[in-house]
Amino acid sequence: MQRQPSYLHSSSPDDETIIPAFAAVIRSLRLQHGFTQEQLAWRTNVDQSFISALERGLKEPCLKTIVQLASAFDLPLSQLIIAFEQQRKQHPKS
Repeated sequence: MQRQPSYLHSSSPDDETIIPAFAAVIRSLRLQHGFTQEQLAWRTNVDQSFISALERGLKEPCLKTIVQLASAFDLPLSQLIIAFEQQRKQHPKS
């Protein structure tokens, strides 16, 4: 029997930290910039309820939304990803 490529495996031990860490970064950046959820939603062209759910870890953004979030915070996409990775390392079970 052939082994499946590693990218097809359903989960890894770190998977449970991805969404909470991203949620924490988005909320933190929003507050640092003094944006309400409604203002951030307007800047990213999504509904305010999506921002709320995103910050609570209930929704996962698509790549387009992640790019729009970085732009709303006036950050290069790479900086948003770095902030996310730092959050995951600092709070592995956020």
